[in-house]
Amino acid sequence: MLNVESREENGAQLIILSGTINEDTNLLESCPVDRKQVIFDCGKVQRINSVGVKNWIQFMKHLSQEGISVTLRECSVSLVEQINMIKDFIPSSAKIESVQLPYYSSDLDQDFTKTFTLDALKASFPNPPAAMDENGKEAEFDDIPEEYLAFIKARS
Repeated sequence: MLNVESREENGAQLIILSGTINEDTNLLESCPVDRKQVIFDCGKVQRINSVGVKNWIQFMKHLSQEGISVTLRECSVSLVEQINMIKDFIPSSAKIESVQLPYYSSDLDQDFTKTFTLDALKASFPNPPAAMDENGKEAEFDDIPEEYLAFIKARS
């Protein structure tokens, strides 16, 4: 189930998404857009299945055709995987503001994500930026850097 919260942020519409995007998700109904600029905060999108991907692509195409400026903030690991795999997952005109990167702390035996701006990722590309766990020890990036960060090269 997808939960949606909407509010105004600096003249744009901020839509905060959390949960799962799947066959039961009607984004046109769940996310009514009432501004020409919309920011999607996707940090809490935990999962998106194949039908959810199709629904997302149709929704993004609709927004693009309506001339709505789209910014994606805190793209979750699930969304970054789709951005990398599916060419039209987001319109070329959409701006990626920030994404979550997966890390593993061997000291704590714990997975976690850390959010980085696209500018920070470009500055460290092709390597992911360093991240510290909650004890201040450096964690290891928990994916294949060239695959996870491929969207940076593709969108440059």
